[in-house]
Amino acid sequence: MEVKEKKKLEVTVDKRHIVSIGERLYAESVELLRELVNNAHDADATESFQVEDVERKLIESVPLKAPDFAVHVNGRRLYPRSLVGRRIPLLEGTKYGPVTGEIVITPKSAADFKDLGIEVKVKGATVKKGLFGMESWGKAVARVKGEICADFLPVTSDRSSFIVDSGEYQEFLKIMDKVVGIVGKALGREADRSEQRKASRAVNEALQRVHRALARNPELSPFGPIEYGEPEEPGEAGGGAVIAGRGKGKGEGPADSEVRPAQSKYIARLVTQEISLMKETRSPRLAFTRQSRLLKDAFSEEE
Repeated sequence: MEVKEKKKLEVTVDKRHIVSIGERLYAESVELLRELVNNAHDADATESFQVEDVERKLIESVPLKAPDFAVHVNGRRLYPRSLVGRRIPLLEGTKYGPVTGEIVITPKSAADFKDLGIEVKVKGATVKKGLFGMESWGKAVARVKGEICADFLPVTSDRSSFIVDSGEYQEFLKIMDKVVGIVGKALGREADRSEQRKASRAVNEALQRVHRALARNPELSPFGPIEYGEPEEPGEAGGGAVIAGRGKGKGEGPADSEVRPAQSKYIARLVTQEISLMKETRSPRLAFTRQSRLLKDAFSEEE
């Protein structure tokens, strides 16, 4: 039997390839630790790796919603966070693939200025957060949360960002422009409704205060004596007008008492001016004196 002579084949490897392979294999896992340390340093902390920080970062960056997949920290399973607020679902198609997700407009009390941006996920894992033009929204941007899934987006080798000059990412930006427009309109409508409610409460309080002042000064009322007191039961106050006490009537919640005093005073000033002129049309000075008296009683703290 012929024995073949063994030969050695010399192989050389450029060290740059080893560095590249190492970065691709380990950069993603090391990135978590790197970011936690950097965040701690930026916050002037003397120690890092608080358990809650690790959990928060994992909840943001790993696919916790994937089936048959679970993550535990110190024996406790992590679950995706749940956001409370108005939900805006997203389902858009592109030539590269679908863009899905959900944007949540959280209540003002839940605004988070330390955690700004919408999560952009690829295959269930968050790659990066973005504001997509919402930087100029002021405090409102802290209320916009949510996540967008676009598996077709090309990511950098360390999975910390996207290849922004790719056709896929440019198509994605067009979708996000549309999404941000929808969110902006929703916030605008909400702000309009809020201002309307505040204006309505201001008008209501002003009229109640003027009503009380006229009840205390019937000689200044062009409508005759004004009834003043508490109704026995809702809807049983009779034909006369009854005031129930400066915006603290039944059925009013905390939001109803948050009336801007300046608005109420301005409205009350206009109303008492008209009433005083109705009572005394010949002497503007006398009308002004009566208006001042009504305003004083309207905003007196005495019951």
